[in-house]
Amino acid sequence: MLIQQFMRMITLLHSKSMNSHYDPAIPEWIGRHRNEMLALLRRLVETNSYTTYKAGVDKVADILIGEFRKYQLEIKRIENSYLGDAIIATPKWMTADEKGVLLCGHMDTVFPPDHPFQAYREEGEFAFGPGVIDMKGGLVAMLYAWLALNEAGFCLPTRFLLIPDEETGSMHSRELILSLARQSEFALVFECSGEEGQTAVGRKGKLSFRLDVKGRAGHVADSAYNKASANLALANKIIAIESLNDAEKGINVNVGRIEGGIGPNSVSENAFALIDSRFPNREDGQWLESKLSEIADGCDVGGTSAKVVLMSRRDSMEPTKGNTFLSEIFEKTAKSLGFQYSKEIRNGVSDANFIAETGIPVIDGLGPSGRDDHSDRERMNLNSLTERTILAALGMKECWNALRNIPPEH
Repeated sequence: MLIQQFMRMITLLHSKSMNSHYDPAIPEWIGRHRNEMLALLRRLVETNSYTTYKAGVDKVADILIGEFRKYQLEIKRIENSYLGDAIIATPKWMTADEKGVLLCGHMDTVFPPDHPFQAYREEGEFAFGPGVIDMKGGLVAMLYAWLALNEAGFCLPTRFLLIPDEETGSMHSRELILSLARQSEFALVFECSGEEGQTAVGRKGKLSFRLDVKGRAGHVADSAYNKASANLALANKIIAIESLNDAEKGINVNVGRIEGGIGPNSVSENAFALIDSRFPNREDGQWLESKLSEIADGCDVGGTSAKVVLMSRRDSMEPTKGNTFLSEIFEKTAKSLGFQYSKEIRNGVSDANFIAETGIPVIDGLGPSGRDDHSDRERMNLNSLTERTILAALGMKECWNALRNIPPEH
């Protein structure tokens, strides 16, 4: 079924070749390498790469370095003592100061080594496995899109950036991401696409906090007056924090974990809450940060105090003209291929948020489609792996031509 769909797409592309500048050799090459792509995907998925499991993340890096070296790419491995190593790969002919395309992805997943969801399997139209769409399928699509262009003689100056800690906020990789983005004309990020080809031209921002509350310990028998309970103070602050949610503005705030006290017969001396928030633009992010500080500074339970600690931050990726321009090129390319494509602003965050800080055009969600990532039901639409790889290759070429003011070949 999947092979038949692919062959129909090739036939359609050949029928358009007289009126189109899309070379059918590129999708044909990707189609011939479909089994290799799936074999690489299996190896990556079955290598556990939980963010804090350094040995596993480094093994994924080893696998990908092996693939890069097959094609004479220059490798720079940035070692980390307690997280996985980051990887930069570039063509050997590319100069250090040359601006090119940044292809960005992450090697880590959310599944610990002792999680029961470890195996890769194919069933019907889907492949199942930890990280199959978030985002090991995207890593495979990224590599093979570039290889297809290279095999077709379109030698695009490219920097691959593979990072080890996206699932925990990329706080250790942020400066590296920003540095490489500043050396690039535009960037493509290969998180999964939506089930109908949705690709992100924008993403909400994210702020994660820890709220620590300090009270005064005491025996419950003596607590009728002047009870400085950290738990009580935290409960009041949680109500105030949750009231910041605003569906119309697209502001989301969630108190996800709370803890306090040592037992039922003791007044709580310490309590804390972990808070996550999402916002559509930088101004709303600044407002949220200000309001959380205001709530922390307020004291409606005598003898208590609180402080907010910022745990991670990603500013919003707003749908700029540059992002929209890239997306329109990809949409035109997708339509000419008969593929589904639409643009969206996503609630979730990714490393594209950091790239957007530099002002270069960036779009995200170019990986294969699927659903239920971050769960033991995570699955990838098998056909989408080749489709999104073809789209990435041809779209990347068209974007490069357009941004470099080189007319497309006819």
